[in-house]
Amino acid sequence: MAQKLLKHELVERLLKLKEKQDELTVQMQCLSQEINALAQPYIPKEPKPQPLITMRLVAQVLRENPDWMFCGEIAEKTLALLGKPQFVDMGDKHYKTVNRILVKLRKRGIVENGLKF
Repeated sequence: MAQKLLKHELVERLLKLKEKQDELTVQMQCLSQEINALAQPYIPKEPKPQPLITMRLVAQVLRENPDWMFCGEIAEKTLALLGKPQFVDMGDKHYKTVNRILVKLRKRGIVENGLKF
């Protein structure tokens, strides 16, 4: 009978230890989240990749082609200058990049918008 009590006590202690272990695991997870949140501002950010299409390249394409061009054409010729010829469709990231650059150039008065609606 004494042996059964010892087994029973062992099982109870193991269950209590398991509960404590679970509590400690939860506390450790909470602490690691807090540490990560506090350390986040001090972790260096990864540098952004350099854009393929830059304002300088767009300006070069515009100088070489004095005729009116669509945004997609400018993007295609810019990529061709880089040795990466590619078809550029509306909504493509290269199209959007060239469009942003053209908007900046138009605001500065360097280029004109040919399409007036």
